[in-house]
Amino acid sequence: MLKKIFLIGWDNIRGSIIEASYPEGEIIESQEITKYLATIQLLMKSPIIEIKDENRIIVIYGIQRTSKKVNYNFILAIIEDNDNILKNNLKVELNIKGKEILESSLDKRKKKFFDFTHSFSESKSRKIVFMGYPNSGKTTTKKFIFEKIKDEKLLMTSLSPTVAYETSFLDLIDLKLAIFDTSGQELDRWFESDEKILDFSDLIFYFFSIEDWISSPEKLKGDITRLINYFTKTKKKSQNIVIFCHKYDLISKFPEFDEKSLRQFVNSKEIPLFFTSVVNQGNQDIMLGTQLIVHKFSPFLQFFSNILDKIMQNVSFNPLYLIDNNYQFVFSFDYVKSIRIQELNLVKSYILNIVQDYEAKFHERGELFVITLQDKLKVLIILKISNFHGEMSYLVLKVNTYEDIKKFYENYSIYRNKFKGNYVEV
Repeated sequence: MLKKIFLIGWDNIRGSIIEASYPEGEIIESQEITKYLATIQLLMKSPIIEIKDENRIIVIYGIQRTSKKVNYNFILAIIEDNDNILKNNLKVELNIKGKEILESSLDKRKKKFFDFTHSFSESKSRKIVFMGYPNSGKTTTKKFIFEKIKDEKLLMTSLSPTVAYETSFLDLIDLKLAIFDTSGQELDRWFESDEKILDFSDLIFYFFSIEDWISSPEKLKGDITRLINYFTKTKKKSQNIVIFCHKYDLISKFPEFDEKSLRQFVNSKEIPLFFTSVVNQGNQDIMLGTQLIVHKFSPFLQFFSNILDKIMQNVSFNPLYLIDNNYQFVFSFDYVKSIRIQELNLVKSYILNIVQDYEAKFHERGELFVITLQDKLKVLIILKISNFHGEMSYLVLKVNTYEDIKKFYENYSIYRNKFKGNYVEV
């Protein structure tokens, strides 16, 4: 829980003073401000400091006001109950917006501070709706992607049909999600005016199987068009629709499946289409499709992608994957699928074996690993990125030459050191 957040300025006579607070009117004792100012003066090698203080976390973002090392403007946030997800999200947002706030004139500084605190404190769960045909993979996909249930267990378990809808509240990187898993048997119900399941949704995943397209292509076209028209007619907030044609692993059993006509129809509606499967740890499309949630809504991904874009100006490389603290590949930058599907799962397993073996032996994350793939002499780098976000562990990227490894790491280190948060016990 974010309890309080303060904008602290510098007065040449009084020293550090509260310029603004959220909620408005909150105060903090001058002795505490002095204590945190002393911490900044001692440890401010990077803009952010994180302090563990009993059952709360203090996050400070500061910049030096003048050349004198004693003068700082800073933002001080107090987080209760050791809420690490909130802490990590706040640090990302401060890295993006903190400098602009603190370098503004006083009036503008206050306004930008209040805009920032209201926006951050009122951040809500993203509403994600899974809807579509019966037995088309809605619940299976939810359990596979968000609940991390292995494909072998899912494929051996008969899941009962969803009745009405089930709501799950889940965390994904820096996002809070409300997943509405709707009944395929009641598909028509969700289009009725007195039902509110689609209203104000942030993203809708519409599911059907390859058998559904084979048996009823015209009905499917009508249902997808009806979903599009629902938002056009009602002028509701969300028009973000993603199509999942599921059970793509069965395509060899259905030579009559007309993939071309399906692609042509969906492309004409300007809607993303993915051919998904959870077999053999899931195919690339199920990862690329579901990660649209992160791509559209994650502040951390926006922040981290901007860093990678800046590094790309100086060195050639291709980011591939983000791995979280649970050793899950939670995001793929590899939209062109530069690693062939036949070797993808083998490469993933090899990467995880390397980092997990290292951590088991040395009881800490490795900073940098280098892997050479035999075909086309691809060189993969596994890079620790937990400095940027506490829920993330590694970035996997591809370079063309060994010389590029050194060039990349030199450029990356500039940003890593800049945003490294110091952790202090008080």
